[in-house]
Amino acid sequence: MDNETATQETEEQAEQAANAAQDGGPPDELKVVIQMKGWKAIIVVGTPDCDPRIELCDVQGEGDPLLGALALVPEVVRAAREQWAAAKRYPAHKAPTPPPAPAGVAKTASARRKPTGTAKAPPKPPEQVGHTLHLL
Repeated sequence: MDNETATQETEEQAEQAANAAQDGGPPDELKVVIQMKGWKAIIVVGTPDCDPRIELCDVQGEGDPLLGALALVPEVVRAAREQWAAAKRYPAHKAPTPPPAPAGVAKTASARRKPTGTAKAPPKPPEQVGHTLHLL
């Protein structure tokens, strides 16, 4: 293979990779995490640019439950890629607006206090007698 053919193939591969990325093709990086508890598995599939796909699975089969969980990974990856093709991110959460406060109800604690008109004077210190009390 000469340099011109190799360069042409490399350019074609780069173009195919760019087209796949634009068309929602397979991501460059894929992370799969499996957490096991008995015969239940949580399988998480993620990429840096997409929200993760999380599935709780009942593992079937005999013997080692990890082997059963590993058998489920291709199906979870396929479902994740379908999800990412439709939308890479989950919809943003929009917090509901709080209901208006009923009329006549104070909004803050300071607004609920009734002014007394005068402040209490600090207590007077005890008068000094002129001798010292010895406790011990």
